[in-house]
Amino acid sequence: MRSGFQRLVADVGLGRAGVVMGLEVSRFARSSTDWHRLLEICALADTLILDEDGIYDPAHFNDRLLLGLKGTMSEAELHILRARLNGGLLNKARRGELWLRPPMGFVYDGRQRIVLDPDEQIQQAVRLVFETFRRTGSAKRVVRHFFTEGIQFPRRLAAGPRAGEIIFGRLDHSRVLHLLHNPRYAGAYVYGRSRQRKIPVAGAARNRRLPRDEWKVFLPNVLPGYISWDEYESNQAKLRANAAGHGWDRRRSAPREGVALLQGLAICGRCGRRYRAEGRWVHETLTVFQPSLTFPKRGFILVREGTMGFCGENRSVPGTVGKSKSLSLPGRELSA
Repeated sequence: MRSGFQRLVADVGLGRAGVVMGLEVSRFARSSTDWHRLLEICALADTLILDEDGIYDPAHFNDRLLLGLKGTMSEAELHILRARLNGGLLNKARRGELWLRPPMGFVYDGRQRIVLDPDEQIQQAVRLVFETFRRTGSAKRVVRHFFTEGIQFPRRLAAGPRAGEIIFGRLDHSRVLHLLHNPRYAGAYVYGRSRQRKIPVAGAARNRRLPRDEWKVFLPNVLPGYISWDEYESNQAKLRANAAGHGWDRRRSAPREGVALLQGLAICGRCGRRYRAEGRWVHETLTVFQPSLTFPKRGFILVREGTMGFCGENRSVPGTVGKSKSLSLPGRELSA
């Protein structure tokens, strides 16, 4: 709801307005719900509505019915205009001609075609990300490699007086995931990979990533790329295996070092995150836990002589690293 419309509703409700005037009063609100709410408040406050066609009294049924029809037709008109604009964008994207902001490592040439960035330093930085991930198989290890070697990664400013300028800075984990998940680095032209929905309570927009079969436009091998499409699919499989969470596609994690039992493999049945080792021995016991939002630093699994449970269910059970034992909890069973 716009701030001006909110102020209009408040003034009418407080009895400060005797008549609401406009060339097309149904344009005041962007939805029929808000428009009908204004009509009800005008009827209670004995406020008239005036437009270029005449003057109406919302307290009378016929006038309120006519104003409601105008509001409904206005909302339908906005929907048709939005659908036509989105249809034009989609048709242009299906031809591969829709302008999209190029990701780092790509630029538009004089003929408005996507090409690799002519800056060799930028190209080498992007290629190094994929080469390091190919060697290590972990996005966090890519970040660690850039940090230990003191390598900076380019970033293009999107807003402000220096918009479009390239600056170099520290590579973070989210940027590595953005590069690895972006199919444009594999030479594909894509459009509509996410869907935006508004949260009913907060009113903020939330983007949900769609599976590949739901992408609106997918044109493989039409752009220059840094990796092949086969390597892109291999990277996605590694990222799914490394991710922590529920589901059939998230059963493993990146290989880790250490002697902890099932480290990186056991998943909490409540919070969905993976158990990890805290890193120190206390009375021949290595505590292994998974922090969660509900039960921080609770939920243990067996390592040698220790405590076992899941997110608050603590139970003392004996065990030894290297031996196979079946451990049971209410409703759960863990084979060690």
